Amino acid sequence: MNEDQKKKIKEFPIKDIALNKEKLGSLTFDEAYKYFEDVQKLFIELIDLDYENKLTDEEKADIDNQAANFINSYLSVLESYDISQDNAKVRHDQITNNIKNFYNSFTKLYRPVLVFLRQEAGLEDKNAQDLEKSQKDVLAARKEYEKLNQELKEKIEELKNREAEVESGHGKVAATVLAKHFEEQSLEHGKNAKDWLDKRNKFFWAIIVIIIFNFVLYTWIFITHNILGVHLEIKDVFTVEYGIMKLALLSILSYGLAFCSKNYKIESNLRSVNIHRKNVAQTLDDFLAANPDVDTKSQMIKQGTEAMFKHLPIGYISNEEIGDYGPVNEIIYKVAESTKR
Repeated sequence: MNEDQKKKIKEFPIKDIALNKEKLGSLTFDEAYKYFEDVQKLFIELIDLDYENKLTDEEKADIDNQAANFINSYLSVLESYDISQDNAKVRHDQITNNIKNFYNSFTKLYRPVLVFLRQEAGLEDKNAQDLEKSQKDVLAARKEYEKLNQELKEKIEELKNREAEVESGHGKVAATVLAKHFEEQSLEHGKNAKDWLDKRNKFFWAIIVIIIFNFVLYTWIFITHNILGVHLEIKDVFTVEYGIMKLALLSILSYGLAFCSKNYKIESNLRSVNIHRKNVAQTLDDFLAANPDVDTKSQMIKQGTEAMFKHLPIGYISNEEIGDYGPVNEIIYKVAESTKR
């Protein structure tokens, strides 16, 4: 089928000619019109489905012959029909019957061919859709890669720009963090020291009350016996059993006093140590803020670290750790040692 024939079939105005009442009057081709149009659509579909490249030569030749026949024997006849000619009604009916017969024979022969071409087109469409989808996925992946690559380049550039700043600020940040940490530790140890001091004071005042009570009791008995003549003597109250009981009570309170005092000294010592470390860290932080040269900075950090963690005598705990001995225990211990000699 040449290009002129294709154009003739596609552009032939069947409706305008077959249903033109002004030209045909009552002899319009109402029945024949649907057959003309259906045949035209079948040929157009064959052309659109590219039958010339998908069918055998014999099949193509048959379709080309049918197309030529349709153009010359049917479309041309319809186009040249004139109601003024003799036997116009007979000619009208003849055209209707002929196109009906052509439609029936043509569709019977070539519908299987159309089914085949439609299946081929469907496969091609699916492949084309898959290819298009793959292309879109590849394009999207490429765009995402380019975006990530650009972001990575920006991050690397940012890291390079900040590398010197990070290096110079690392010691400063560490000093700031340590100063904050040591400050928190000093506050915690200060709170613990206060708790132990409160407990120590309770034991201390308990011992003082017992001593004062016994002194007042002794004085009262002495005065009432020697001046008032009361028959209550000191030996009646201050017996050996009473002395042992008081000594044991004082020993327990004395041990508690010594234990609280020891822990108070430990917590106070730790508080002072952490305050010292905090002061060193803050001093180092202030020094590094001046942005000294690398060598000076290195030496300062080294000396600051040594000053922070070096053991220093604060004054709360001596080099020789005190034992858990209260004053009464110490007296008993010394008396026992003297009797052995």
